[in-house]
Amino acid sequence: MGPRIFIIGFNKTATRSLHGFFKKNKLPSVHWDNHRLAKTFERNKVLGNKLLTDGTTRYGREYEKITVFSDITNAATLQESMHYYKDLDRDYPGSKFILNIRDTDSWINSRFNHARGALYRQHLKYLALPDNHAGRDTLRQVYRTMHENHHKDVINHFKNRENDLVIYNIHEDKIIKIVKFLEDHYTLNPKHWSHDGRTKKRDRRFS
Repeated sequence: MGPRIFIIGFNKTATRSLHGFFKKNKLPSVHWDNHRLAKTFERNKVLGNKLLTDGTTRYGREYEKITVFSDITNAATLQESMHYYKDLDRDYPGSKFILNIRDTDSWINSRFNHARGALYRQHLKYLALPDNHAGRDTLRQVYRTMHENHHKDVINHFKNRENDLVIYNIHEDKIIKIVKFLEDHYTLNPKHWSHDGRTKKRDRRFS
């Protein structure tokens, strides 16, 4: 198996599209896994294990035999990829990281629109915020701070390590950017790229 690939942007930044792209290119890939990814990582952090230890998908495949990981999210607790990428970098040296990004405001709007508001309401509940205008405004600021700080932290962590990280802007970049980033290890066909979850509204084009 070649190097593992960790997609460490937030959900609603083409994580499902990227997952589909790698699957179509025949790389074992797991996306979100009904919160199992984040829960497994959290359990292993507590136990002091490498993060993929004893993890299995809901279909019974071992995480340690999978190549690509995306949407590392537990919506009920605001656990996100930002909490795990440094541990993954330490635990699995030589891995490749994709920071998938989009404009902050469009990302926030997409999160609020996701599943008819089910996602942001879970986060309101977790943060003990009221489901009213004031609570939603506070949550928007929480999202904004998370989004901007995560990007800065990732760039700082991988400073001078251009072979280990690629930044992929889902509004501006072509999939060939990722193809070239991984070409020393994997032959990926860009024709397999498609925008899963796209809708007609601009700020909901990607999931």
